[in-house]
Amino acid sequence: MAVVGAAALLIVGFDSVTYAATGSSLLLGRVNKAAAVTTVQNTGKGSALNLVTKSAATPPFTTNAKGLVKNLYAARAASADKIGGLSLAQVQAAAKGATGLTGPAGPLLSVLSSGQTVTGSYGVEDAATTGDFHGALIAYPFPVAAAPKFVFVPSVGSNPDTTHCAGTAAAPTAAAGFLCVYEGVNSLADFFLANTPTGSFGAGSTGTWLQFKSNGTGTLVELGTWALTAA
Repeated sequence: MAVVGAAALLIVGFDSVTYAATGSSLLLGRVNKAAAVTTVQNTGKGSALNLVTKSAATPPFTTNAKGLVKNLYAARAASADKIGGLSLAQVQAAAKGATGLTGPAGPLLSVLSSGQTVTGSYGVEDAATTGDFHGALIAYPFPVAAAPKFVFVPSVGSNPDTTHCAGTAAAPTAAAGFLCVYEGVNSLADFFLANTPTGSFGAGSTGTWLQFKSNGTGTLVELGTWALTAA
């Protein structure tokens, strides 16, 4: 009886403690130890190891090591000059809760660069009587260093400047140094003139004010698009 009891105790004790035999199979649900590196190699397709947890919020593995793991994304990011446009020092400062972090410069311009084009739309809808005036504002997203030359292209009739304003209301274009306004929809409206915000005729360096004269009584509708290219 003593011998049988000792054997049972040995089996139970062996099953409850660390399995520590190098070269043997891994035991699931147990602590496994080895005196050499364990490598899992997949000679077919797919990953070499798939770790699935009960919850997606649970980490797939833990470690007590603090050394840098090569080829992980974090390792590559740590060696990069910029992460998301920020320096590593800025990222580290942000991770520590630093305030007042300055991000990379945005795309805003003080003036539109030479050769760059911006486009937009304009419109006015109003009750009208014959002979009264109605206006629509065009404001550039960026000012230009020099006021552009203004061209209005009506929806009916000929284009007054096909050389510099060769687009359409659906696809507005402008040559360098020109503001081309393309009329798309017209009801009871005749183009009268373009005024700058300072009151001079034509287009200004920040925008222009379009004036239309009603040619009838009813609902005046004037819609269109525009393109501006800096000189």
